Amino acid sequence: MDMFQQEQQLLYSEDDDPGAGGVSGADGGGGSGQSKKSQTYDEVVKDLIMDEKQYLRDLHMITKVFRDIMQKYHIGSAKEIDCIFSNITDVTELTVTLISSLEDTLEMTEEGNVPAVGACFEELAEAAEFDVYEKYARDILSPKSRQTLDSLLPRNKVSEYTLKSCGKGFREAVKFYLPKLLLGPIYHCFQYFSYIEVTYATPHLPNLQSRLQYTNFSPYSYYGS
Repeated sequence: MDMFQQEQQLLYSEDDDPGAGGVSGADGGGGSGQSKKSQTYDEVVKDLIMDEKQYLRDLHMITKVFRDIMQKYHIGSAKEIDCIFSNITDVTELTVTLISSLEDTLEMTEEGNVPAVGACFEELAEAAEFDVYEKYARDILSPKSRQTLDSLLPRNKVSEYTLKSCGKGFREAVKFYLPKLLLGPIYHCFQYFSYIEVTYATPHLPNLQSRLQYTNFSPYSYYGS
């Protein structure tokens, strides 16, 4: 658990937004939209894959470092754990699928041709795979989720487990860092639409935006207008 000491600046930062502190997708991912618009389509695709891999590491931080340890040491009931983390497993599985699809598309594209990564999003959107973000966002943004997390920390039993079993710094990480990590997937979903807009403005782009209008893949379908 020494990693929590390495995250000390993140835990106690007071001048950042909810998505700062290394949470992928919350601060625009791999750069600003303006800088991305000056990139070629291939460069944007490679940045997308890099951002997805960083995002996957953040998801693993949530599941393996926080949720799994809380389950192992019975910090909260199964119902309370589900309330705090929602369907994070489904979000992680979708991310793994998307990365694999993007990498396969890039690998199979012949030299000199444009990688049709739009098909990766289109197939998942048509299958309603991105709907996992609708449940996740509604659960995490519900006051009940944060209230449940906050209610666990003052318990004497939780204090004993965190201090003696989970490692130094775990309690502080749960209090300060985990809530920010849990917001990361919500910011990241919006980042997908940013990438679509940016790649739409680059040359030689397959007409992804017009094709997606026939699916339910819209930020407003998940989070409201």
